[in-house]
Amino acid sequence: MGNGHTMETSRIIGRKQLKLLVINDDALSRELLLEHMEMAKHEFEIEYRFAESDDEASLCMRDWSPSVVLVDAYSAVVDCFTFIDQWKEGSSSIVVTSDEPSQAIAASALSRGASAYVARGEGPEEIEFLLQQIAALAPLVRLHH
Repeated sequence: MGNGHTMETSRIIGRKQLKLLVINDDALSRELLLEHMEMAKHEFEIEYRFAESDDEASLCMRDWSPSVVLVDAYSAVVDCFTFIDQWKEGSSSIVVTSDEPSQAIAASALSRGASAYVARGEGPEEIEFLLQQIAALAPLVRLHH
């Protein structure tokens, strides 16, 4: 991330296969998610990218085709409801998150076509729950021994 580019790609090997696009302009939230994905590598096979702008998000949606998109409801650079409206007909499951639980955000996101809403916290249990919700949307893959 130090080179000015925020889209990163990595691979974590496990039982679930997921192409995860994270749209979030908060560095702490991204770092916490990365730490927990690393700890869950025995459960998930994740390719991920981060997007911090509408242009980066659109590029990833068009050229990378994520299976799940995690979008921050309070992002300063991507309006999550406009994003849902634009991409809900695609093959990606859209999960809207916010720092604090919000029935209004949940209702609006789900009525517009989001697959799920999850309030995320910074505690290990909350991030683990978020990863479980994301994994529930991911396809199962057969492992080769």
